[in-house]
Amino acid sequence: MNTMTRNEAIKAAGIKAVEAVEDKNCDFTNSVTDGTEWTGFTQFSASVDLDDNDIGDTLAMYYYIDDDDLEQAGTELGDCDWSGCKKEYEII
Repeated sequence: MNTMTRNEAIKAAGIKAVEAVEDKNCDFTNSVTDGTEWTGFTQFSASVDLDDNDIGDTLAMYYYIDDDDLEQAGTELGDCDWSGCKKEYEII
């Protein structure tokens, strides 16, 4: 996975694409984070199609939310602090 920061994603895909993916609902990815830099976090993602196929077809954003915060929210994912979670972007 070749991930980028938000600023790098804006340079690569444009602000409209970044804002569009940030506005999308995200879902669990079922990726295993144990043994990685994201141990203790659960990964979610959202994606949007890009118009410029020269750089890739899709902009994906990955959210990493602390497992403790996720457990406290229970089944109400809207109660999670999404603004405080870690984010990465990728063109795939």
